[in-house]
Amino acid sequence: MTSITKIFTFAAAHHLSNYEGKCQFIHGHNFRLFVTIGLRPNRQGFPEGMIMDFAEVKNIVEGHVLCLLDHNDLNNTIKNPTAENIIEWIKDVLESVFSVKNVYLKKLQLWENDTSYAEWIKDDNPSD
Repeated sequence: MTSITKIFTFAAAHHLSNYEGKCQFIHGHNFRLFVTIGLRPNRQGFPEGMIMDFAEVKNIVEGHVLCLLDHNDLNNTIKNPTAENIIEWIKDVLESVFSVKNVYLKKLQLWENDTSYAEWIKDDNPSD
């Protein structure tokens, strides 16, 4: 099935509570967020020849996610902001926004650095 992916970057600080190690102290990352969108299965073809305009994806992600995370302390928005908890928070926000479109959130990747990322993949087919 065809999908599209838009890549975003943002900088943010966080620390991990109840954790013994370097990450217990406040530190920052230059995150990379990959947002993959699919067309709902019952749709025929691509409206206007595309699943969704990349500019619209950009506006949604910037307006609902990055505006709250970029250049902020993630602990103020997300409880225990591990990569896994951050990506789940992003998934919850974006699924609700994309659910009113003819598309669905298919996959997310959140890279903390060049070698470490968390990934969320939709397990089942989207419903209408």
